Amino acid sequence: MPEQRVYVWSLLVRVIHWALVILFAFNYFILSPGGEIHEWVGYTAVSCVLVRCWYGLTSRGFARFSRRAFSKTAFQSHFSHLKQRSIPARTGHNPFGWMMVYAVLAAFITLATTGFLLEETDYFFGSSELELVHSVTADTLFVLACIHIAAVILTSIVGRRNLIRAMITGYRRIKNG
Repeated sequence: MPEQRVYVWSLLVRVIHWALVILFAFNYFILSPGGEIHEWVGYTAVSCVLVRCWYGLTSRGFARFSRRAFSKTAFQSHFSHLKQRSIPARTGHNPFGWMMVYAVLAAFITLATTGFLLEETDYFFGSSELELVHSVTADTLFVLACIHIAAVILTSIVGRRNLIRAMITGYRRIKNG
């Protein structure tokens, strides 16, 4: 059966996605909190988030932020696709995917804000309350990442659509015939 490819994720979305994966992993698992490299990795991550937010507001493709993603119809459609075991190739995030996008962006912005306040302002330097918010947000982002990975794998299996390949190549495959 010949296959057709549908362009789903732009290079910018894919680069930001994988950059955030790497940057978060470095800051969460490898680098010492509060160190200079940790700070610069955080600044780089929030820069990626800001570019992604700009792109989500200005792009015309599947990466565009949309209120329609949370409509009753969008949820019903997604559940119907899962029930039929067929995720459409010509779609971007499902409603749960959009929830994850917004939660992850909010977590990165919270991390950047609390990290900046802790390290760059005298007033909040050494604040145990702000350190707790920063730490809990980092742990929350780790949990979100785990949920995201599990959901992508599960949705790929149930929906018979390789979502991971699309985030690497930008394309989804459609079998003709």
